[in-house]
Amino acid sequence: MKISWSPQDKEKFLTFTASTVKLYQTYSYSQGEILPEGSLQISDERYAANIASVSDLPQMKCVEWFPGQTADDIIAIGLASPGKILLSNFGRKGESDLISKEFCPKHQRHCIYLSWNPVHTHFLAEGLDKARNESCIYIWDVNARTNNDLSVLQDRRYSSSMAEASVVKPCLEIGAGDMTSSFSWFKKETWTFVAGMNGKQLRVYDLREPSRAHLITHSKSVFGVCSDPLHESRVAAYSESHVSVWDVRQFEKPILGIPTEREVLKIAWCPTRSGDLAVLCKGSTIVKLYDVRHSVTGTDDLEPVIFDRTLQPNRQHAVNYFAWHPTCENRISTLTPTGHVNDNFIFDKLPISLNANMTPAWIFGRQINIQTYEAEADMSVRIKQRAKQEYGLHRDNLWKNAVVVADEPNLHALWHWLDLSTKLLNKEEVPKKLTKTGRYIGVLDLLHLQDAIEETESEEVCLTWQYPDGIHGGGREKKPMLQYTSKARLRCLQLCGWWYNKEPDDLTDPIELFLDSMVNENMEYERAAAIALFNLKIGRAVEILSSDITVKDTPQLGLVAMALSGFTEERNAMWRKTCTELRLSMKDPYLRAMFSFLASDRDNYDEVLKDDVCMAVKDRVAFACLYLNSSKLLTYLTELCKNLKQKGDLDGILLTGLTNEEGLELLGNYVDLTSDIQTAALAVMYSSPSDLSRNEQVLNWIEGYRDLLNQWKMWHHRAKFDIIQHAIANDQNRVQGQCFVSCNYCGKSIACNRIVASRLRSSTSSYNTNQPPGNKPKNTICPGCRKPLPRCALCLTNLGTPSGSNLHLQEEKSEYEVKLSSFDNWFAWCQTCRHGGHSGHITDWFRDHKECPVTGCQCHCMTLDPNSQLVADNSV
Repeated sequence: MKISWSPQDKEKFLTFTASTVKLYQTYSYSQGEILPEGSLQISDERYAANIASVSDLPQMKCVEWFPGQTADDIIAIGLASPGKILLSNFGRKGESDLISKEFCPKHQRHCIYLSWNPVHTHFLAEGLDKARNESCIYIWDVNARTNNDLSVLQDRRYSSSMAEASVVKPCLEIGAGDMTSSFSWFKKETWTFVAGMNGKQLRVYDLREPSRAHLITHSKSVFGVCSDPLHESRVAAYSESHVSVWDVRQFEKPILGIPTEREVLKIAWCPTRSGDLAVLCKGSTIVKLYDVRHSVTGTDDLEPVIFDRTLQPNRQHAVNYFAWHPTCENRISTLTPTGHVNDNFIFDKLPISLNANMTPAWIFGRQINIQTYEAEADMSVRIKQRAKQEYGLHRDNLWKNAVVVADEPNLHALWHWLDLSTKLLNKEEVPKKLTKTGRYIGVLDLLHLQDAIEETESEEVCLTWQYPDGIHGGGREKKPMLQYTSKARLRCLQLCGWWYNKEPDDLTDPIELFLDSMVNENMEYERAAAIALFNLKIGRAVEILSSDITVKDTPQLGLVAMALSGFTEERNAMWRKTCTELRLSMKDPYLRAMFSFLASDRDNYDEVLKDDVCMAVKDRVAFACLYLNSSKLLTYLTELCKNLKQKGDLDGILLTGLTNEEGLELLGNYVDLTSDIQTAALAVMYSSPSDLSRNEQVLNWIEGYRDLLNQWKMWHHRAKFDIIQHAIANDQNRVQGQCFVSCNYCGKSIACNRIVASRLRSSTSSYNTNQPPGNKPKNTICPGCRKPLPRCALCLTNLGTPSGSNLHLQEEKSEYEVKLSSFDNWFAWCQTCRHGGHSGHITDWFRDHKECPVTGCQCHCMTLDPNSQLVADNSV
């Protein structure tokens, strides 16, 4: 039993046995739908219904679809005996003249195979059994005249034994006295074919010269020969348990051999993908698929490369036959001995690519599929959106970078911390001995640094509450609160943002400045009240929570203010029990922390620092610096730092800083979790110079971000990134300028000596303020030896520009409002002949000339410039 798809209608196929040919039409259906009676379910989504059949022909050997353009389902049926060919339309009415035509050989012989020419569709090849002195390959012209069209019968037996619609004479007979086993047309070289002959040869014939074979190779693999329809020179055939692949350009021996475990039953090239060969073995439940495109031809030194896959449509039944779909890519159908048909799609490994616009694309067969979707959460999209908003490029005011990521709390806090650390560093609040390893040190560095032990020693300080009436204790019993202070702890509070730097003559409490900024600018009422309470300013906390603006925005805060007003320090008071129960019902972490602080024991603040939903990391660290002794403080901060590093939480930068391996580990975990190399590269860039900025992993982040900007063609953003990176780097590591214009006489730099000359002129001008204009310095002479500068080869005036003459008077050397000289006045000269002049004159000259403008100079300066050669090539 065999199967074959229609070359014209992709929804039709046929199956045939020795006595019946059935035509099927495929349809789609949904799960649960009842299939028509007698139909075949060929896949989970399609079924096939029998629409026609041919069953009155005995001993059918082979069936082939007619490949020409016709509305009729014409097939050629080859009978095993007497070798006759019948063109049929499944017994239905049709308009084609080919229907019911017969082709009869001279002698009765078994038909072995049939094959239509894929381009010249009127040619039909037939293979016949060996007969003495008879040809084994007939090429029939299906448009030839039939028996009843012949005016004179050459042989009487034709008129007695053949039907009137029979064709008795083939247009070509090939292989006299030989035996044939297989046949295949070449699709591109349409007049040629390859055939397996005599069980030991493959021959290539040309219909235009059929008297001899054009190519011959000797091999036992002569069965099932087939040419790759998508490769004009690739041919495959098999023997009992071996498949061979040839290149007809090197037809002496196979380019590839594929051994099989069992006897080969059928092979076929995929008609929609070049180089895919399907192999079916006898009694096997799988079809092997081989990709031979990567095999090496023309050498014996390298092993051939074969990629194989298996298709197993049914584990219980063996596959009896298979057929590739002629038009649907990667579609193959298999047939079992029981007549069950499986329609399968072969899914390749999908190579997926992501272009610079964050659009994924993949290849399925010969199709390129591009997916468009809303990728709001995709990190690459967010990185690009940030870059467009100059993220990380606000060097002078780092807090502006936080504005770009205002919707991302971790990044927002990171840039505010960098901005605060930069301000503290610029105001020399942190001693230089604490910044030897880098610019941005963390809280743990401040507390652990060995050369600052005298600054980390903590002192115990007892402070009293500031009650709502403004009087310490308000007439109540004064129970002081124990806090710890030191220079290191004070700097930690500054890094947490709890301490505003004030001017020396400012008498305002720095905590009050901090609270005002939170209430008026950021409207962080809960946080401001909690920090006021932690600093024992309970009156200020009540004032913040009960203000008109606060109550209007959040009415429930007024109730919290009332609860704080009734605060008492008695341990057994009803207020403490009520606040303990109230704390559990509050969702805001700062409100819970306030009541936990008031109700906690004075030596245990775990409920404040280790709540499930805690305050921000910076506030917890600041609270710990105020109320934990040295041993508890280091233990708590070390444990907190470990947890933040494992989570990749950038809030941990406050503890690790950007100076050591802990900071690198934290950034590495953050990048691994989020793929945000942009933030990691920018943060480390601003920490330069440090050991961290020279780490290989960090350099990979920076280069990866630069490459990303280049892929998006964001050249200006990448250039600004490079400028900031080099500007922040240590001046000692930067290579100083080594190229300058020097005088031919004294050899000194023309630009550098202008400072000295200006000083000399300024000292002499103090004695004579009414110096005439003629004594003004000239730009066309060397400021060192007063000798004239070279002349321009075109205008013959001395070269020279005012650039550099007043640089010593500029306070800021990096930026200039106005250029002192245009580019046209710059010096330009040939590196070969040393002749030159003003840049503008030289440019005008070489627009029309290639040789040097100096009379008598044979140098072709223009042709020596590689850039000019590129321009010349493009113009051609």
